[in-house]
Amino acid sequence: DTFLTNVSKTMRRVYVNLVSTLDLSSVHRIQQESGLFCKFEHGVVLRECGCIDRGNKTELQTLDDNVHTLNTQLHKLAAKWHTQLANQGRTDMAVTVQGFMEGVGKQLDHTFLNKIDCFHPSTVGHQDLAVGLWNNMLCTSDRKGHCGQPFKPDLPVTCPTKDSRFYSGIDVVPSPPM
Repeated sequence: DTFLTNVSKTMRRVYVNLVSTLDLSSVHRIQQESGLFCKFEHGVVLRECGCIDRGNKTELQTLDDNVHTLNTQLHKLAAKWHTQLANQGRTDMAVTVQGFMEGVGKQLDHTFLNKIDCFHPSTVGHQDLAVGLWNNMLCTSDRKGHCGQPFKPDLPVTCPTKDSRFYSGIDVVPSPPM
């Protein structure tokens, strides 16, 4: 909120994306399904993210619950700023949640994580995330339904037309992925 206050006071013509996150317990599932290297690396060698690497079912559910709480707060922040900017007559700034990753996880497999640390997105994962973000920014008619393109690997890119615009309207909480 402080950051957005500073941006709104010092900048004009700005589009702020608040990007929600996916269900992080899926990283654990993928690590466990990816073979002995990932299991060994995150069970014995690395100690960087114990809640994901060695989390039990309850801890992983708590992690996802916290992610959902964070995503909910992003929507509240965007709604607050939409109202605040409208009340100020500001049409040159938008604060928008890009919720394409909300509830995502079950669709992902080993290709989403890189093979070096079995944790961060791979090149393919980054590409899928970039396409998901781009498509979501251009989705203006059915934000709740992701314009009929819920996030999944290998999502086709939405090509803009001369009439395309980034979404800057009131916040819409997306439906969970199909």
